[in-house]
Amino acid sequence: MRVQAHRAMLPGMERSIASRIRNGDGRAFAEAVHACEARLYRIGLSMTRNPEDARDILQDTLLSAWRALPTLQDDTRVEAWLCRIATNSARMLLRSRRRRPVVPMEEVEETYDATGHRIPETTPWNLRAEDTIDRSRLATRIAE
Repeated sequence: MRVQAHRAMLPGMERSIASRIRNGDGRAFAEAVHACEARLYRIGLSMTRNPEDARDILQDTLLSAWRALPTLQDDTRVEAWLCRIATNSARMLLRSRRRRPVVPMEEVEETYDATGHRIPETTPWNLRAEDTIDRSRLATRIAE
């Protein structure tokens, strides 16, 4: 997705776009998005410091805004409404990352073979059962 330079909407222009958006005019929604998509991207980028996450936030913002069109109340604040949705999307992304940290793909790929099946963890066969028991006993005595 290409991010355009920010073009602020004039208050009268926002009012007419907002009423058209609420009436289901997809072109009006596209105009509003086009006018402030760079600002929405910058919100995501400033909060995550990651261009890929910022693009995801922009996309999530637009999808959420489209679904929430009936909740748009203030005709003069379309851009502020979209910015608030972007901020909330970024916060949700950051919150989910704290709960479930992202694991680099390289680490995950090492545990799967070329066919996509998980490689089972194996213990070396060169250890005898007696050696394993002796090591366990030794570890217990050291800990004591």
